[in-house]
Amino acid sequence: MRSVLGLLLVVLLSGSLACATPSPPVQSEASAEPWFFWETEHDGARLALLGSVHIGDGRRLHLDPAVYEALTAADELVVEVDMDRLPEREALAIMERHGLLPPGETLTDRLDPELYDRAVVAMLGHGFPRSMTDRMRPWFIAQMITYMEFQAAGYDPSNGVDLHFLRVARRQGTPVTTLETFDEQLAMLAELPPDLQLEMLEESLDDAAHFMGLVREMFEAWENGDEQALLELFAGEVDADPRRGPLYERILFDRNHTMTARLVELCRDGRSRFAVVGVGHLIGPRGIPALLAAQGFEVRRVPGARVRVLGRRATR
Repeated sequence: MRSVLGLLLVVLLSGSLACATPSPPVQSEASAEPWFFWETEHDGARLALLGSVHIGDGRRLHLDPAVYEALTAADELVVEVDMDRLPEREALAIMERHGLLPPGETLTDRLDPELYDRAVVAMLGHGFPRSMTDRMRPWFIAQMITYMEFQAAGYDPSNGVDLHFLRVARRQGTPVTTLETFDEQLAMLAELPPDLQLEMLEESLDDAAHFMGLVREMFEAWENGDEQALLELFAGEVDADPRRGPLYERILFDRNHTMTARLVELCRDGRSRFAVVGVGHLIGPRGIPALLAAQGFEVRRVPGARVRVLGRRATR
């Protein structure tokens, strides 16, 4: 089974887990084929939408002139979550609230003996003692294992595209606003049905090698602007196991509507904004650009405009 949680974390969840130094804009060598960059306008408000991946391998990002100009012209940067604003103590409290089991309950109450032993061994291998693992909810263990698989393969959330633009915005003095909170993102995962959380944990333990191959497919599709390949990756996950449908509804499509409503609200003041959102939220007929168009926004995909990632790719 493929690790659906890991794929979702790469392209959808920014807060739940030192970007490369930004390079100056370079002339695009791309064809006129559209990449994951949209511009919209409504009642004088301008909004640029860039599709992000939330982890990276440390390679340098180069901005196409159209992307760079939209960022420079923006009155505000919009991201899903800005962890730099959240005090460490508060972030830890949120993780404990949603990631740990209630007092008096242990992991043995949630898992059968075989899965429990596998989870404990896996976490021990990453330096987490049994006493700590015993306190974690299954979804949280699955995420921890996925995160550590990313790190072992050379990927890191600190190299994510959204953090790149956050650093650029802070260097330029551009104000930052958010579409969600860290608490909301973790609450969404903690509220997933128990059987789905168990499936996530099993997948994170079962198929690490295949999972990293899937991640590389996703990165290649993102870098090449191949929307169809990304859509097929997601559709293939649901086709392989229809039980995953509710997960996609919760983590992808429900949030698309929530974030669209927030963007519409922001645009009421007529200002210019640059939004960086996980690319999975922007593609397909249920993506944010399509939802904005349904609400009367003039939405266009900018031909050829892209963020280039240059340098040697992480390997494992």
